[in-house]
Amino acid sequence: MPIRKLQGFLFLSIFFLVLEFSVVQSDAIPPGTLTLAWDPSSDPSVVGYRLYEGTASQSYNSVLDVGSNLTATVLGLVAGETYYFAVTAYDISGLESTFSGQISYTVPTSAPEPPMLARLFVSQNNASQAVLRGTGPAGYVYDVCASIDLSSWVVIGTVTVDATGAFQFADGASSALSWRFYRLRQNTP
Repeated sequence: MPIRKLQGFLFLSIFFLVLEFSVVQSDAIPPGTLTLAWDPSSDPSVVGYRLYEGTASQSYNSVLDVGSNLTATVLGLVAGETYYFAVTAYDISGLESTFSGQISYTVPTSAPEPPMLARLFVSQNNASQAVLRGTGPAGYVYDVCASIDLSSWVVIGTVTVDATGAFQFADGASSALSWRFYRLRQNTP
């Protein structure tokens, strides 16, 4: 944002900041931590950004100068609280743009439960058939997939985990094959 003086008049170039925000989530980020990312300003005079934060819409009580970074991590957010964020850009002389569009984020009150995985064990019965036994969350339905090359997989059946958390499947076609690989895929209707 250059300031120019021309025949006794002072001109100030003002740029407008249009930024797209992203909320970056990861299982490795501790609770109360949020990482935000935004697109760079197209104005070549921009040298840095400031991230504004508050607990009321368009009322920011905290500012973080992140320099030329396009991401910022905010720490110490309180579970159940809603926070509001906006970014400004500034030039070398410190002149600042208007606020970007605002986003809000409500900190979850509890950590999400990790996905439940099934365990699969393969053995052979007296008829030389592969028998798949396993455990998983009761009521879950899985497609039993088979392959001879680990590249193309075919659904050969389904299993439902019973109330005790167990399932079993016998592959009748396996006795005619030299080898076969298996995997389970959660069946989501």
